[in-house]
Amino acid sequence: MADQKTVRNALLITGAAAAGYFLWKYTQRDNTAGSTTGAMLSPTTTTLKETKMTHILHVNASPRGEGSQSRLISNELVEAMVAAHPGTTVTDRDLGHQIIPFVTEPFIGAMYTPAEARTPEQKELLMLSDELIAELKAADVYVFGVPMYNFGVPAVFKAYIDYVARANETFNPATYEGLLKNKKAYVVSAHGGAGYGPGQERESMNQLVPTLRDILGFLGVTDVEFVSVEGTSAPEEKRVPVMAAAREKIAAIAKAS
Repeated sequence: MADQKTVRNALLITGAAAAGYFLWKYTQRDNTAGSTTGAMLSPTTTTLKETKMTHILHVNASPRGEGSQSRLISNELVEAMVAAHPGTTVTDRDLGHQIIPFVTEPFIGAMYTPAEARTPEQKELLMLSDELIAELKAADVYVFGVPMYNFGVPAVFKAYIDYVARANETFNPATYEGLLKNKKAYVVSAHGGAGYGPGQERESMNQLVPTLRDILGFLGVTDVEFVSVEGTSAPEEKRVPVMAAAREKIAAIAKAS
């Protein structure tokens, strides 16, 4: 596993309408012999050696820390891919510890105002959206760690979707063609219960997989692979084989990447 040190910074930024503040948290990965610094980073990107897998965007949506299985397994997936391809760069976006305001009428107005006609206030409203979209455009591979909450994605991840699904930025409004081309996405989802997989008794209740497959496809990302960790609320002895299966899949992904 690659070494990593965490830089946690709270950065307050004026946001959309009454929302006011964003809490930013970035994790800097350092796979070289050097150490990380305590400087604020936006976004957090670490450059290693040359590799065919040039850049990974890692997005975590769980508000939990060490107790989060989606966070744990998505971290291990990224580390496995970096270990398999030294030189890979990684940008970490920790949505689980960031407050993203919901879309407001002023935000919508700013989105649909031509860029050259936007006021300073409108540009400020779109600042976070621009940052998130830039991260998506810069990456070749996405790794999303997303827990299932009430059969779907957490509210913060839905807010993230609303900030990055923008006409003429990530999709063509005339044709509904996605503009994020030639990207690969891995989604690590964690479910407290079990039976949400294809053909299982709770498959129809699983709104997370179709939502993410549809929205990513709409944005142009059609190569999507899911790693599901189910039964995370079960006793530890029942979680052992589930985690082992997830790690086996991670190893296969890293080898094939």
